[in-house]
Amino acid sequence: SGANDTWSAAFTMANGNTEGDVDFTINYFDLAGNAGSQVISTTNSSVVTYDETVPTLTNVTIASSNPDPTLSTINDVITLTINAAENIQLPTITIGSGNGVLFSGSNGETVYEYTYTMQASDGTTDAIPFTIDFLDMANNPGIQVTNTANDADGDVAFDKDLPIISIITITSDNANRNGSGSGAGLAMVGDVVTATIEMNEQINIAGKPTVTIAGNNATVTRTNADPGKFTATYMMASLDGLDIASIPVIITSYSDPTGNVGADRSGTTDAVSYTHLRAHETRH
Repeated sequence: SGANDTWSAAFTMANGNTEGDVDFTINYFDLAGNAGSQVISTTNSSVVTYDETVPTLTNVTIASSNPDPTLSTINDVITLTINAAENIQLPTITIGSGNGVLFSGSNGETVYEYTYTMQASDGTTDAIPFTIDFLDMANNPGIQVTNTANDADGDVAFDKDLPIISIITITSDNANRNGSGSGAGLAMVGDVVTATIEMNEQINIAGKPTVTIAGNNATVTRTNADPGKFTATYMMASLDGLDIASIPVIITSYSDPTGNVGADRSGTTDAVSYTHLRAHETRH
């Protein structure tokens, strides 16, 4: 369309057209019929690039600020890093139950980092969910991404639940009344009192709970077959007192692998059978 010395031409690109810089030719004549030189480039070096390819992400990795980057709890920061196969617009990202916050990267680049701080409102999960929606520079939408790609560590779990001591039992190696049958057990000086502790989940492999028996630090051993089970032993001494109503057991300083710290516990969970171990100087 146009007239005299100003004209314009338009063409609607269609699926299947050749990708890359859009070619054109201009052939023209003046009013006397003289042919001008064919034009195949712009006078200002501008180009239009045709792109119909769906953009993709080559790498999608997720990590936590927790000492173990595959685990997280409340207030841990989750970082989602993406690498695109081509330049893309700023993606829209959700992590957990919220929107990701841009940490690094600018519109039109290939690498972006987004972060999210885990909240108490987020649900416990073995794999923190995320979504990535993105467009390339030509506005071609990529397929929404919800899984990691080329991430050696894999997903990040979220655990906000405190570990719980589910079972505490106490026995004595006193040959007469060890507390393993009906009624209370007894302990005298030199007898070894053993507390058996079971948690509802694995306890941090790097540490063990602190256990005191009769106010003294006990020797704590992890049960190899179950990282949530422990035994604590203590040999009664003359300074532990005579005829105390119940040998106290106190458990402190334990956490799960994510770092959630369990509440201190005292006493046992089997009060009928084992809570009345008495410390005597001599057997009666």
